[in-house]
Amino acid sequence: MSDIHDLTSLIDQFSRKQGWTRFHYQKNLVMALSVEVAELVEHFQWEDPAAFDSFSTDRREQIAMEAADVAIYLLRFCSVSNIDLPDSILKKLQKNSERLETPDKQ
Repeated sequence: MSDIHDLTSLIDQFSRKQGWTRFHYQKNLVMALSVEVAELVEHFQWEDPAAFDSFSTDRREQIAMEAADVAIYLLRFCSVSNIDLPDSILKKLQKNSERLETPDKQ
């Protein structure tokens, strides 16, 4: 199961089952997302840029779990906000591509 819509559905079901939907509005979800991003950043703060290659298996697993937390909160935020994330990503990539292909008129 790797489809983003399937993952979002599982996250939504889990949230409902836990009774968390009453807390899951945009402000709280964005705040939680920022906390999870900060927890991911902690693994790299003050590390050499090449340090990841030498991280232990346990540390890499911790990083993977933090990355999963970030993704879960982002998908939940998008679900609550009725944002089609795959569509938004494609639009953003197109916009960035067009911007980079067009010479700056300054």
